[in-house]
Amino acid sequence: MFQPKISKNRISRRAGSFTESVIREMSREAAKYSAVNLGQGFPDWAAPEDIKRKAMEAIASDHNQYAVTWGVKEFRDSIAKKTMWFLGMDIDPDAEITVTCGSTEGMIAAMMATVDPGEEVIVFEPFYENYAPGAILANELLDALPIHRVDGGRDGALLERYVALASVAAGDNAHGGGPSQLATNATDTTFTTVLGSPSSLALAERLAAEQVTLEPGQPAEICLAIDDWVRSAVAPLERGVLLLIDYGYPAAELYRPARGSTLRAYHRHRVHADPLVAIGRQDLTAHVDLTAVERAAVAAGLEPLGRTTQAGFLDALGAGELLVALQTDPATTLESYFEARSALVRMLDPRATGGFAVLALGRGMGPEAPAGFRPPDAE
Repeated sequence: MFQPKISKNRISRRAGSFTESVIREMSREAAKYSAVNLGQGFPDWAAPEDIKRKAMEAIASDHNQYAVTWGVKEFRDSIAKKTMWFLGMDIDPDAEITVTCGSTEGMIAAMMATVDPGEEVIVFEPFYENYAPGAILANELLDALPIHRVDGGRDGALLERYVALASVAAGDNAHGGGPSQLATNATDTTFTTVLGSPSSLALAERLAAEQVTLEPGQPAEICLAIDDWVRSAVAPLERGVLLLIDYGYPAAELYRPARGSTLRAYHRHRVHADPLVAIGRQDLTAHVDLTAVERAAVAAGLEPLGRTTQAGFLDALGAGELLVALQTDPATTLESYFEARSALVRMLDPRATGGFAVLALGRGMGPEAPAGFRPPDAE
């Protein structure tokens, strides 16, 4: 007789990273020592008669269909009426009320609906235990941190490029006129740059630690703010993963002489290399030093778990299989399929965002690479 092979129970690494609830631990200890449990409420009285009656009426009336995602309309209407009576707030039950299964679902739904990658959430202690555990996602954040513009000097010296003011004849702006000028008199004032001694010894120390020496005249950018950001970002992380998605390279690749400066300005959907025009009206970014990020993470008590590209990351997660499933779904229209396929192609294209670097840094996760990062022998 054929006996089916029962495989070992398996859970995802993400689920395996969850720690036991403090509430459950306190409940177990309270039961062990017959103590009064202040960690979890256990009603020792009968439920109100009107609630039990309404529940039985609902069962007898065959109210057994799934509710809409945001809650049964009658329930939302009642919540809106009570909110008006209790708080004096006029709430639209169809657009401003969502019914959740407990406070944790409400908290996660609210955060996912209002917080974008790169934004900060301030949590006041003491806080609910589910705020801290989990994963921190930083998507295109590090490239916007402040940087120091530097140039290689003679005999391995390092120079820093500072912003200065210069007087020029009217209409003779070195940056093409317009946004970088401060006046329109016979002699105008414009922004320019000058080289000088580094403002911090940490700049040369960073390159020395990474065994990087800039050639004379070679421009580059150094972000010293990485260390403080990583340290503060992972401070509340008891166990979990810091996942970073951004464009950057390891130090040896980032500071190749042929690469030069990676500082770019984005203004009205156009990219250029002059940060001194359209000041205050353009986004400035520079490629991320992945070596510096990993060193800062290790100093903060994290362990590097994996490094890949966005294309490799999505491929390892099964993005292709998702697209195939969408194609075979009878509910998928031709228009929606091609729209999804086009979006995925852009995310996988190494000439676009597919070349983004993806770093996984963990605490208390063990040596195994997280999902999305192939083991070394699979590369």
